[in-house]
Amino acid sequence: MAAQQEERPLQQHTITEALDSWITNTERHLMPVASVMPEDKYSFSPLPTSGEFKDVRTFAQQLKHLAANNYLMAAFILGRKGSAELNNETGPVSIRTKTEIIEYLRSSFVALHNAVATIASCFGHATA
Repeated sequence: MAAQQEERPLQQHTITEALDSWITNTERHLMPVASVMPEDKYSFSPLPTSGEFKDVRTFAQQLKHLAANNYLMAAFILGRKGSAELNNETGPVSIRTKTEIIEYLRSSFVALHNAVATIASCFGHATA
């Protein structure tokens, strides 16, 4: 006979906790991939002959895209305007090396965590 699991009521989380958990999950999955990818593979993108891959970002461009979007969302949460490089989600042209891209990405998660932490102070402790 299979042991029955006790049903526990779901714990209610604040909106801030739910958003922060989502950000943390993305960060925990993405940062190791960015770190282990060899720098010479940061320019990888599927070949246009590999199917419907026209205008696909390289690995480096995709990381910068995500980081720029993180910074843009952080600015949005804080009521600030994003710069042109954030609004077009490309990130700074000056960030090119693997080390620079990883730092830009890491810092973007810090900025987004910090911005999300302000949500509770703006809206109280609303639950998700």
